Amino acid sequence: MLNKGVWILWFILPLLIFGLVMIYVFVAPLKVVQIDHHALYVSNYRWEVRIPFSQVGDVIDASCINIRPITVVLLTETEFGRRIVFMPKASLLAFFRQHPIVDELRDLMQQNDPSRSPRGASSRSAIEERPTADRPA
Repeated sequence: MLNKGVWILWFILPLLIFGLVMIYVFVAPLKVVQIDHHALYVSNYRWEVRIPFSQVGDVIDASCINIRPITVVLLTETEFGRRIVFMPKASLLAFFRQHPIVDELRDLMQQNDPSRSPRGASSRSAIEERPTADRPA
């Protein structure tokens, strides 16, 4: 018969391993994204890269998932790969439809590359906007 301490260890250890795997799979890939009128600034809290909107291929809203991550698909490889995943600020308007930041990012992509097809009108930003000289923080 196992003593109580060993039984608790065999119960807690799989739960701890499962929790660490879930963090690695669902939380670690998330990035911090800021925007200005010309580029995305993507950070993993160690490094930050500037990605011009001309390098953005598509913006995808995972509306079938409750937490609603936004995926930015890039045309070229970056330090963070070709897919950037981030969590936008919560929007009650986006509960049953696409998050407003998707339209905003697509509009900025179209403004920086007029050859792209125009999308719907954008609304207020759902991610943090980067301060610029013409727009202070």
